Amino acid sequence: MTRLLLAGSDGLSSQDHQRDMWLPAARRIGADIVSIWAHPAAEAAESDRVERLSAAEEIALVRDAVPDLRGVDGIICCQRGARREIVLRAARDAGVPVLLDKPTLDSTDTLDALALSLPGMTLLAGHHFAAHPSFLRALRAVRGGEIGLLRAVHAELVVARGDGPADGGELRNLVVYPTDLMRRLVGPAELRVSADVSHGAEGDEQSWTLLAQSEREVVVGIHVTRTADGAPEVLSSRVRVLGSHGSLLVDLTAPHVRVRSGRGSTDRPYGPGSVDMLVAGLTDADARAELEVSLQDLAGLSRFLDVASECAVTGEVVGAQW
Repeated sequence: MTRLLLAGSDGLSSQDHQRDMWLPAARRIGADIVSIWAHPAAEAAESDRVERLSAAEEIALVRDAVPDLRGVDGIICCQRGARREIVLRAARDAGVPVLLDKPTLDSTDTLDALALSLPGMTLLAGHHFAAHPSFLRALRAVRGGEIGLLRAVHAELVVARGDGPADGGELRNLVVYPTDLMRRLVGPAELRVSADVSHGAEGDEQSWTLLAQSEREVVVGIHVTRTADGAPEVLSSRVRVLGSHGSLLVDLTAPHVRVRSGRGSTDRPYGPGSVDMLVAGLTDADARAELEVSLQDLAGLSRFLDVASECAVTGEVVGAQW
């Protein structure tokens, strides 16, 4: 059985990804959670989270300055800043793979410094749509030339209000997910970027639209919306890929069935979802190799989001890389 350590529970104030996302997925794939680690100087809000989770799930809570990774096969890390570096350094030294939640909540400067501090380190970013089997198949098709030369890629993501709106907006909370997918499809590129953001009348809804074109004339489109109401749910998530000799359409909410009743209809997923598949990457070296990114990649992704934020304010078209 794979033995996982949960490292901290930092993140957006409205979310608890260890409790609501990563721990359930780890259990669904049959992993054993050996302990929950929190830094002894963790803030009160994070300490409360890990203490409640430890008590509710009967998992040992440890508060050492550096996590003890003896007997640990993988780490799910919800930390930021200096404490993120503590966990990643310990993992690198012990040869233990890491799944890093919300990597671009840290600033670009912080991610640049982290990449310099831990050169060459790779990890699983908590962008779970990248682990969806249909997206991985599409990615192989693009890289293998099955649809000819890449011409255009587009991603859409629409989520219900749920626990939103996110602190600081949805750019680094949600837009980063499809942006990461586009980066994987297009590959390293010089881009010309424009961006627009709109808000609902009461501030609950936010929509982002990003348009870009690479130096190889690949057109990139991204649209993300968080609606003004609704229970936590991904309402739509699709990727479209156009090549010179074919096209692809990936539904990232599939497989699911539509259930109709007197109260209306709902889409209910079945089989392992992308969250489960990403966590399973900690247990499978081959799967992990297909998903891993470097700290430099994450810094570059963060830098692209900085440019998008600037474009949304100025309305200008700006050069960027990813």
